[in-house]
Amino acid sequence: MVERSFRFGFSKGAASSFQSRIAGMALLTAVSVLLAASAVFILQQWMSERTVLRRHQTVVARVIARQAALLADNNDATWAEDALSPLAQTPNVGGAYLFAPGGKLLAAY
Repeated sequence: MVERSFRFGFSKGAASSFQSRIAGMALLTAVSVLLAASAVFILQQWMSERTVLRRHQTVVARVIARQAALLADNNDATWAEDALSPLAQTPNVGGAYLFAPGGKLLAAY
């Protein structure tokens, strides 16, 4: 009768050692490929979200700048606050500031 090992069900000896090494390397390779693919997917998602966020922030900044320029031309005393008021409807904006050319703060949201 052939004696069997309890770990893999292979007969003891040189053949079981070789077979267990092959199985171990196959498992290690599969885990490595899975981890690498997951890391690439996470990185790709992060870069995509970052690009979308940057594009969104640029559009919001351009709209607010255009609104501020139009309101500044009307010589309204509260034009700076009025220019930043649409940001109340934008949930992802934490803050915004309008500065005069000399660096004086005109309005803050």
